[in-house]
Amino acid sequence: MSKADGILHRLFRIGVIGKGIHGLIELSGAILLYITSNTTILNIAESLTKGELAEDPNDILANLFLQTTSHVSQQGKDFAALYLFVAAVVNITLSIGLLMNRRRMFPIAIGIVGVFALYEIYLFVRTASPYLPVLILYDCVIIWLVYAEYKRGREQGNQE
Repeated sequence: MSKADGILHRLFRIGVIGKGIHGLIELSGAILLYITSNTTILNIAESLTKGELAEDPNDILANLFLQTTSHVSQQGKDFAALYLFVAAVVNITLSIGLLMNRRRMFPIAIGIVGVFALYEIYLFVRTASPYLPVLILYDCVIIWLVYAEYKRGREQGNQE
């Protein structure tokens, strides 16, 4: 393995572990979102933004966060919890499969993460959420790393 391949392999492992951790965070978020009432969510949002808005009533992020949480319907909350749960299960499953070097998981991971990235682009166009471009970029890097690792494994004849 060349030095560049070694670096790419380490980046691949770090990225996939990060995706797995992201899945665990999504799973926690899904559970919390599902069991938390809309009133509690609004109260938490108000508590989190109170100090910032007292200091700067025009703070864009604090106002955006507060406005978003105040307009959450039960149906929207349930959809978000379900989406987070499904994304968590998929991310955790893909991470485990990739870390175990299950070769058939590589093209599946590329396709699924690609679909997630496309959905994130759609959400960004609709909401202009400031965190989505970071998530989109991360998913694109993951796709590239998975492809590079898959290609490296094929060149080495590393098949299941």
